[in-house]
Amino acid sequence: MILDNKRFNRIRCLSKGRYDYERTRIERYRPDFISGVFLFNSFMSGFTGVMSFLNVPIYYDKQAYMEIKIYAKTRKGSHMVDVDNISSFVSGAVYVFDSITMDGNHRNLEWLCRKIHEAGSVVLIDNTFATFLHIKPWEYEADYTLESFTKYVTGHLDYMSGCLVLRNVDSLKFDEWCVNCGLYASVETEHMVYIGLQTMKLRLQKIEENTALACKLLDEKHVRYYYPGVGGVIWLIIKNPEQVVEGFKVIQPSDTFGLNYTTWTIYEDNAIFLRLSIGIENDMDKVLEDLKWLK
Repeated sequence: MILDNKRFNRIRCLSKGRYDYERTRIERYRPDFISGVFLFNSFMSGFTGVMSFLNVPIYYDKQAYMEIKIYAKTRKGSHMVDVDNISSFVSGAVYVFDSITMDGNHRNLEWLCRKIHEAGSVVLIDNTFATFLHIKPWEYEADYTLESFTKYVTGHLDYMSGCLVLRNVDSLKFDEWCVNCGLYASVETEHMVYIGLQTMKLRLQKIEENTALACKLLDEKHVRYYYPGVGGVIWLIIKNPEQVVEGFKVIQPSDTFGLNYTTWTIYEDNAIFLRLSIGIENDMDKVLEDLKWLK
């Protein structure tokens, strides 16, 4: 098993003496089909490293959660496609999408990766919402699997990090590229990642137990929401979310998710969502008391 709570697999690929592995307590291990595992100083550093390595321009537009986006060398920016209505695949592009959908429907990753590869394109999967504890996209032959370790791995927002798993990619060339770009995480961050991985499974289990309680309350109140089925993020569709959050006494504002305490964010895409990220609170009744005011 790769990336479990017993060993964090970081293959900075055959560069002897670059880091003190005894100090960071990181073991080097990988299945044969994994060509490299890299730790970056943030999720976006990993994403930028992949896209620049592939010589594909990045266009920072309004990001839509859970949508499939296509980045192509011949196209300025990116465009989104509906996975349910894909009739053809672009050649020479990078398909970027989450491993799960907002409403909990797991994508047919094996079919998607196969079709994209047949078209001569590359797959980059964002696995942050599902985490590697639930889904391992590299097993479905995703070329690049990127996950933000700032979320569920840290839990305290005390460091930033992103992890990238390569499958059948020239890791030596990729490593050289990222070293020259200065994208890698520090030794101190590696150590903090190791600590976070030790308790991640227990924390995520508690988060999902608390999320089930929150979803039960929302069902009872007939509040419309989306929940992917894993993790602790819930998207609520409600009127006047700005007024709703003013009544929260326990739930705190935050732009991120996956923390050890429950947070809220107002997120606007095609609609306005109140995004809740449920924490590991033992006294979940106080959080549910805040949610009782939702309509």
